Amino acid sequence: MLWSDENMPRPDSSASSLNRLLSDAIPQRKKLEEIYSLLPLTQCLRRTRCCSFLPEMTWLEAQPILDQIVRKEAARRKGLVEKIIRYFFINPVEIVGCPFLEERDCSIYVDRAFGCRAYGLWSPEYYRDLVDKSIEGKKAVQQAWERLGVVLPESVLNFRPPYCNQVNSEAGLADEALESSYQDIVILSQETSGHPFFVEECFGDFSFFVAQWIYGPREAVQLKYQIVRDIVLKNSRERLESALKNIADPFISW
Repeated sequence: MLWSDENMPRPDSSASSLNRLLSDAIPQRKKLEEIYSLLPLTQCLRRTRCCSFLPEMTWLEAQPILDQIVRKEAARRKGLVEKIIRYFFINPVEIVGCPFLEERDCSIYVDRAFGCRAYGLWSPEYYRDLVDKSIEGKKAVQQAWERLGVVLPESVLNFRPPYCNQVNSEAGLADEALESSYQDIVILSQETSGHPFFVEECFGDFSFFVAQWIYGPREAVQLKYQIVRDIVLKNSRERLESALKNIADPFISW
């Protein structure tokens, strides 16, 4: 079972149950597209500076990304799923880049999350504040790992994606307007039945969602702890590579 809270919907771990959740959110997804259409048109120069991480997102933002994955040819989808799972396991100890990054291109660009769309549109001052808050928020994660006997690298904890001043836009947008657009997306996502699980159980982490779908929620967390511990304390990636072998395609029956 993917869901643990008694007040949350409880689909079984099947394609049909997830498809049902996706179908229930069609009206909200249309409104999401409308919000995206109001953002300034940009021309990305493909410097990939914003692709250091897989951005946090809402359940509503995750849905078109899921659709893209499902539509990919089986071999490409398998490789992408492996990249997503690798990212999930080692992102606490290494800046590996977004799993959707292919060389200097984004494989889901038309369906990218708001965090990607807003990068380069924020003012430099507002962006620095966002990064500061992100680093501050990592302290709780750092302390949780330390209680488990694992000290995460400072280079990862304090990593700052550089501000991008090379996004070409036909029209500017104030920080307040961008923030308002994001809040509209959050409100829309809260109207969908899958939002509580995705935010509260997966913390808005798409890679965590996929890992739970493949391994199960408890198993995914336990395996991540073991892999990170091996990398930090033993400099060993044997368990990581073993976990990545023969990953079942969770989307093959869609």
